[in-house]
Amino acid sequence: MKTFSFESIGTKWQIDINDDISDLKLEKIKENIFSFLNDFSSIYSRFDSKSLITRISKNKGKYEFPESSKELFEIYSALYEITNGLFTPLIGDTLNSVGYDRNYSLKPGKLTRPETWSIMDFKYPVLDVKKPVTLDFGACGKGYAIDKIVKILNIHKISSFIVDAGGDLYLRNISNSKVGLENPLNVRQIIGVADVNNESICASALNRRTWGSYSHIINPKTLKSPVDIIAVWTISKKAIVADALATVLFFIEPEKLNEFKFEYLILHSDFKVKKSVKFPAEIYYN
Repeated sequence: MKTFSFESIGTKWQIDINDDISDLKLEKIKENIFSFLNDFSSIYSRFDSKSLITRISKNKGKYEFPESSKELFEIYSALYEITNGLFTPLIGDTLNSVGYDRNYSLKPGKLTRPETWSIMDFKYPVLDVKKPVTLDFGACGKGYAIDKIVKILNIHKISSFIVDAGGDLYLRNISNSKVGLENPLNVRQIIGVADVNNESICASALNRRTWGSYSHIINPKTLKSPVDIIAVWTISKKAIVADALATVLFFIEPEKLNEFKFEYLILHSDFKVKKSVKFPAEIYYN
């Protein structure tokens, strides 16, 4: 097995390859993955001072995006409508205002309410913004990146692997694959085990990136972080879907998401559970 780890787009990655491959092929795979992630960060990271997103935060106007933007804007647009604006790429200035900024100050200032979608118009490949605005693609950008890395591994004809992006996973042809569900109140404890294979499992929990009364999930209407739900796990064939819906389910009921194919488990603050019939795990913590 070949394994390599690295830091990129704000999280720790680990790639496990079970195929018997040469060191030369491994280096080519690494080169392709690192090149993609560097390009992705240079476009979409609001923490990168030279990124396209940072340029948009400073000046209105028209900006040309790469091919990746089609899928990202498509899923954000669909979920923006379904959630009535609760899931939005326009949350960046709000996140900055509560302290989740480029410097990770974690010091809330005067709260900024996010702009509505009408402030921009996207017709691939051009985004036209009417005023400077900080976009944030963090709610599913990592999922998109996982899917892209899966494609890179497929191109190199890798048949068995795990892509781990800070605990959000894609598993391909892994025997006896078991994924532990972390207790958000005690990260050393597993409160369930899910059988996942040839699909992605993503999670979002309020114990991650939490400061004061805020977490990385902010309700654009109330400008507060959710408290009644403490963790969500989602499973889908595409990591971008699993990643996005792991955030969306903090805001709306899963029954409103019938156009997406996914399984879910929602853990409430009183440890009551709501899950889809086919979600492959039970919570056994009491």
